[in-house]
Amino acid sequence: MIRSIVAVFCAILSLGCAPSISAMNLQEGQVWLLKGSSADERILIGKIEMIGELEVVSVRISDVPVPDPDPSFLNGRSTTVLQHIPFSRQALLDSVDELILDDQVIPDDFWEGYVLWKEAVDNGQAGIFTETVPKTLTVIFNTLR
Repeated sequence: MIRSIVAVFCAILSLGCAPSISAMNLQEGQVWLLKGSSADERILIGKIEMIGELEVVSVRISDVPVPDPDPSFLNGRSTTVLQHIPFSRQALLDSVDELILDDQVIPDDFWEGYVLWKEAVDNGQAGIFTETVPKTLTVIFNTLR
């Protein structure tokens, strides 16, 4: 239930657009490390698609450190998984720097979040994040406080 709420919340927050610029060969099933992070966040590319004229990269981010975790929200954990977050290609390119795995299986929880977001975006009720992953995570966690 919490994951569904976070997925819907991310969909609603993600309004805006930016032009895409191709610099790296991003592919579905790749796992990347977050640029400059001392944590172990893993960014799994679940779906790449064109929405209008914008290339959108939908990702699942695991091992996300939660600042000042609320024990009731995380059941005592200090990291969480964001099952689906859509980014512009450029925002993702500006956020990652090391490809660590290829051909990973996309977990079901990604698809659950993706379907909710895709319905919302098709109805004009959601968009994508155009800021970097770290900036987006800060906005999400600050809003959830």
